Amino acid sequence: IPPVANLTTANNSIFGSPNITLSYNASDNNAVTQADLWINGALNQTTTSVTNNAINSFAVQNMSEGRHNWTVNVSDVSGLLAIASVRYFTIDFTPPVINLSQPASGITINSSTFPFNFTVTDNFDSVLGCNLTINSTVSDQNFNANNNTLTTRTISSLADGFQVWNVTCSDDVANFNTSITRNFTVLGAPTVSLVQPA
Repeated sequence: IPPVANLTTANNSIFGSPNITLSYNASDNNAVTQADLWINGALNQTTTSVTNNAINSFAVQNMSEGRHNWTVNVSDVSGLLAIASVRYFTIDFTPPVINLSQPASGITINSSTFPFNFTVTDNFDSVLGCNLTINSTVSDQNFNANNNTLTTRTISSLADGFQVWNVTCSDDVANFNTSITRNFTVLGAPTVSLVQPA
């Protein structure tokens, strides 16, 4: 009877490091004597230390960024072979890039409400989580921004005076980045109160 091999690291996993662990289960009615890890169609490494009917793993070093496929071949004492179904994983260790659009640096805003907008770009993620910070306080927290798309967040109750702002975003594996910091000034309309006649 040939052995059975199943990959146990989730398909389409995303790793934020070039050094990863890929796990599999190997079982046989006698013993599994060897396991071979194949990545992108090439033999990556071989082990003869395989625990039968248990989760085993390979430590993989220095993977390049991008999407990769992998499988594991196992053989038993009789030389019978099993090949696990191919799965995929992605390596992503580059943080997103954030470009601020509005308000432009140094402008004066004549309102306490203003639409702030920016674009975040990432190598792999389609949606990123972001915070918008004004004067070191998060004014808009944990909102989604689509990759490489202008995102607008309207902030109200802006106080009069000199302000600074930036945006921080992170991807699915917690690579994060913070934009440059820009400044603007809020100069609201004056308030008029009638005194006389009563």
